[in-house]
Amino acid sequence: MVKKMINKITEILKEEGIEKYLINKTEKNTGELFFIKKKLDVRRTADITDYKVTVYRDLEKDGEKLRGSATADIFPTMTDEEIKEKLKEAYFAAQFAANPFFELVKGEGKAEAEGSSAPCSTEEAVRIMAQALFSADTDEEAFINSAEIFAVNEKIRIVNSDGVDASFGKFNINGEFVTQCKTEEDVELHYS
Repeated sequence: MVKKMINKITEILKEEGIEKYLINKTEKNTGELFFIKKKLDVRRTADITDYKVTVYRDLEKDGEKLRGSATADIFPTMTDEEIKEKLKEAYFAAQFAANPFFELVKGEGKAEAEGSSAPCSTEEAVRIMAQALFSADTDEEAFINSAEIFAVNEKIRIVNSDGVDASFGKFNINGEFVTQCKTEEDVELHYS
């Protein structure tokens, strides 16, 4: 059975003697539509999962307690050895980024934010946005020349060495648009 990635990362951290850490897991689902005038040119979806692991290293300089940190990007396709090497590099680098000592946030058990589920799929969201956008595009002299519409659904989980295990979701839709007006002069405007 394949180990869950967060468990794998925490086991490697423990093996390497790295006691203080913060893991941010982001699962991102995207839907994207690209139009030239009102004609759909490209439709794209993506599912991406990545992990950002911040490691902390406690130091002392001139009798003052300090805490350094560095972050490593970890990907699900990495081998255990590659993960171990990235975390060791980050832990080494943390000694050069020392700040006045601070405590990490403490937590107990799992927590999930209410209302963190997406209102619809990203594919449905970009389709609805495109319909709304082009329903108002009725003028022959002033019109949408091109449009890019993006919907992003993120599930974020934060785990740290002091008991935090929290999850929440974010849903965002936005776009980039070029409008064109042919009268009196031919002018294009870009919006994002």
